[in-house]
Amino acid sequence: CRLTVVAVDAERHTPVRGAKVVMHPYRAVTDEHGVAQVMVPKGAYRLFVSGPNHVPFRQDVEITTDWTVRAELALDLEISDADIWS
Repeated sequence: CRLTVVAVDAERHTPVRGAKVVMHPYRAVTDEHGVAQVMVPKGAYRLFVSGPNHVPFRQDVEITTDWTVRAELALDLEISDADIWS
């Protein structure tokens, strides 16, 4: 089955280029359009999508046919010194 992952920034709704897509043992990386494709056998998987400067996305999926998933990735806002000391 062909799994297509579309990784987008959750706030800006823009593609996330270079996001890592993992459904062990299958892996891919998104292109400039935020799209990656992985060929996998039918079955149950845990899908992980992690983009640069974004909080990882995780979803349990049951693949029975070709499928597309939209992974909305939130920005990973680092804690500032002001947050720590206030």
